[in-house]
Amino acid sequence: MPGPYGVDCMALWPLIAIALNRKDVVHAIELVRGLLNENQHPMPEKLCVATSEAIEEWQNGAKKAASSKLEAAVQLATELHYL
Repeated sequence: MPGPYGVDCMALWPLIAIALNRKDVVHAIELVRGLLNENQHPMPEKLCVATSEAIEEWQNGAKKAASSKLEAAVQLATELHYL
């Protein structure tokens, strides 16, 4: 969404959780990348690290590890009330 103070996370986290539930890690990773755009409201550091690690694993070809990291990030997002 355009704007200087994006809060796309309100829409992206539920979509990420749905994609993971459907085992669609490709789509989930695409959505996670949207969380890290410069115009987005910053997430807590540990959530930012968790999502970045999932993307890094995916880029390295470690699809199972990326999925696991992303599942952990969704759990953390839930604990932090992003979901």
